[in-house]
Amino acid sequence: FESDEVHLSLQAQQQAALRQDGLWRGERRMRRRDGRLSWVQVSKRCVDERQPASGLICSYVDIDERRRAREAVQLQAERTRAILDSVLVGIVTVADNGGIEWMNRSARRMFGGELADFVGEPISIVATAEPDHPLRATHYLQSLEEGQAETFECRLRGRDGREFWVVGNAVVTGRDAAHRQRD
Repeated sequence: FESDEVHLSLQAQQQAALRQDGLWRGERRMRRRDGRLSWVQVSKRCVDERQPASGLICSYVDIDERRRAREAVQLQAERTRAILDSVLVGIVTVADNGGIEWMNRSARRMFGGELADFVGEPISIVATAEPDHPLRATHYLQSLEEGQAETFECRLRGRDGREFWVVGNAVVTGRDAAHRQRD
């Protein structure tokens, strides 16, 4: 373990899970012989759930490289969001289920609210009443290829009731083939 405190904390969690379910799974840092710390995925289960003293079957899988890659991707995403937050153009990310995932500072100011006011809501929440409003369109994810954009012009309504015109682009982006989003 990386420290006695971490050991005691994790040991208590593991013991509770083993008593309750006979199984504990998780990730933790492990100190190697050379003193380096690396991430491992740990699975522990009781040999016989009825007899806790019968011992444990434990497996450790080195996930250090995978974890570092995941953290690097998360850091890059945070940096990208920080850059997008600083631009004067409003940017909104919408999941393929139609719910708003994120919006930069300019979009929050334009729509008159905070991110929490919009997360999960459909992008059409800021659309005016026209039934054919571009923010009610659903064809973008099906018709646009990765990186393609469709430009539109429309009126929007902020939470404070202001109405204003915008020129927008629907752009399909994807983190992978299974999860696409439109920006």
